[in-house]
Amino acid sequence: MTNTPTPDDKAGGVATPKRYTMEQLSLDAGLYKFEYIKAEDHDRIVAALQAKLAEVERLVYVPGLWSCAKCKLVLVTSTLYAATGQIAANNSPQQCANGCGPMWRVTYKDESKDLLGRLESKCDEAQRLQKKLDDLDRCYGSGS
Repeated sequence: MTNTPTPDDKAGGVATPKRYTMEQLSLDAGLYKFEYIKAEDHDRIVAALQAKLAEVERLVYVPGLWSCAKCKLVLVTSTLYAATGQIAANNSPQQCANGCGPMWRVTYKDESKDLLGRLESKCDEAQRLQKKLDDLDRCYGSGS
């Protein structure tokens, strides 16, 4: 590889390109210095980025849970492996059963907000029903 001048070389001479190790390109550190990567490191770096993307997707999205943005249909998809009897989440893209178009993956954050809203709604309903039950018990007595 030949030396190439860099924009910050004030003298206009030839600068030696920097070499970064895989540790210096650590994805966790957020250092993405791709302009000086050797060609033979490219495949390793792409594989590392793809692995990191798969890990982030695993941590962000609920496996097998899809939602339609238009009609709010929620779909849980699974794959049954007949030979082994195992069941796994189906994370392949889904189309809305109502014909609205492609469905979106559901994040853990969205799912937890939805569950919290449903829990609060059920707690309110339980309190309302308990109050009605207490009123009926006061009106008609306990029956003994």
